[in-house]
Amino acid sequence: MVVKPIYDSVSYYFFAGFWYVEKDGLHGCVDADGHETIKPQYEDMDCFYEDLCGVMSGGKFGFIDRTGNMVVKPKFDHIQEFREGLAPVEIGEKWGYIDNKGNVVIPLEYDYADVFQGGVAQVKLNGEYVYIDRIGNKIWLI
Repeated sequence: MVVKPIYDSVSYYFFAGFWYVEKDGLHGCVDADGHETIKPQYEDMDCFYEDLCGVMSGGKFGFIDRTGNMVVKPKFDHIQEFREGLAPVEIGEKWGYIDNKGNVVIPLEYDYADVFQGGVAQVKLNGEYVYIDRIGNKIWLI
């Protein structure tokens, strides 16, 4: 693939059908043929997982779909990618989980939250690491 040198940088990896590009400090995507599919317009950008990509706009994080439509409006201080239908999100130093529509499904009450793997996720609550299930029940302490 040859991409015209119109970007300041292009990711060294091709992931989830996109090359991730940066121009004038803003991030976007091009497809395998070099067509700009998501115009560089975001202050920060993650990769696509489960067809959603975390982006920063106006200093807050939200999620876009593969066509660039904002699916979850930017309102989070930090995010991680979607795994098993849920994404860890942070507002004001508390973490919880949202679904792919932006609905909070596990309350933002944790000091830290990691992505789900195998139906469980590691979280930190009151200085203690525990595993929770997909509805927020504590499974076991670490």
